[in-house]
Amino acid sequence: EEVLCLQRQKNSMSMNSASLFPHDKLIATADADTTAQLWELTKTGALLHTLRGHTNHVASVRFSPDGARLVTNSVDSTVRV
Repeated sequence: EEVLCLQRQKNSMSMNSASLFPHDKLIATADADTTAQLWELTKTGALLHTLRGHTNHVASVRFSPDGARLVTNSVDSTVRV
């Protein structure tokens, strides 16, 4: 069994939540720095995209059951799809 470690930036704040893509190819993480990130899981664990838009800590992140959407919610009292 392989274990993949995501390499976050040294100045990154704490990670609050993670959600596995329904087909095990991506993971999304919610961060205290107001962003969510999409990571590749199949080989490298590379950061693919940083999602911005919240103005306070991202509390949680979840993929829809079919994987078509990603939902984040934040301490700023907003939900983004």
